Amino acid sequence: LVHGVEYDALFVLLADLISIYNNLPADKIRFEQNDVTKRFSFDATYDAIMAFSVFTYIETRLEDIGNATKEVFLVETHNVKDGWERAYIEPLRKHFPLIMILGDSDWGLAQQFSGGRRVVYVCLKNKHVGWHMINRIQRTNPNLSS
Repeated sequence: LVHGVEYDALFVLLADLISIYNNLPADKIRFEQNDVTKRFSFDATYDAIMAFSVFTYIETRLEDIGNATKEVFLVETHNVKDGWERAYIEPLRKHFPLIMILGDSDWGLAQQFSGGRRVVYVCLKNKHVGWHMINRIQRTNPNLSS
């Protein structure tokens, strides 16, 4: 089951339309417009939770997110500077014993954003899942292991 939560109703509509276009089963995918910073309740647990470029909005909900995550929390940061790990990674160590940086990208192409970068990292509850991921990445992308 996929349960997507998005603040902007336009992106919820886009997710629904993409699911319909790809003929994905409606009983297995649900998207809703909600605000996880305030009203959304993490009553269920999820195998994976993903947060793309919203960390500053969910900082106050990290305890709830950690409790609601069974295995994997995938995070993309906002623009980061030196020492970003203190703000983005340290608060998650309580719930996730293994945190791996997957990569980074430009923060934006516009002139005012040039020079910035976003980081994508994965937080894992189970170290064995992490080692499995590392081995699989190295097998499928041998250039990354060098």
